[in-house]
Amino acid sequence: MKLTYILVFIFFMSFNALANSTQPYELMDPSSLDFAAPVVSDKTTVTPASAGTIVYDHAAGAFFGLTPNGNPSSAGSWLQLGASTSGGVVTSQGNSERVERLIIAVCTSSPCTITSQSGSWVSSVTRAAAGDYTVNIAAGTFSATPTCVCSMGGSRICLMSSTSTSSVHIYQISDSGSSDDNGNTQMICMGPH
Repeated sequence: MKLTYILVFIFFMSFNALANSTQPYELMDPSSLDFAAPVVSDKTTVTPASAGTIVYDHAAGAFFGLTPNGNPSSAGSWLQLGASTSGGVVTSQGNSERVERLIIAVCTSSPCTITSQSGSWVSSVTRAAAGDYTVNIAAGTFSATPTCVCSMGGSRICLMSSTSTSSVHIYQISDSGSSDDNGNTQMICMGPH
């Protein structure tokens, strides 16, 4: 009996969300889906809705779930779920965080070669001297200073200083304590979107 009510509720919510949306839809074979949620143009138009309702808000580019005792017509009652399509990650606090990665090839002259990066968050990497590099972050990537970590292969050490929303200064040191530019550098930065 409960399963029937749940299926009817899911059908009703999907139908209601479809009725309130201006987006085109394509019917799919439900056996090929792992998860499905209605796409809506604005989550606050999904009424009536109860706690736990999940929709994909096309305008926001993300999945949202209605909180317990939440008012479906209030944007503040909807919690963003998972990662948004714009590259953000939702933390346990519900704040949008951005996580980015970078790999820099062995660099003996400026500009350094970016072997791989997520998206285009780094505009360039410059070399001042052996083991002394600046990673230049594209404008608008982070709204506040990110937290970054870096590593190198083997027994080399990667240190960072002067981190800001626009750049990160990297120093590479060999196991003997001298400046070193003989290894690839991997870096991950995370901060407010």
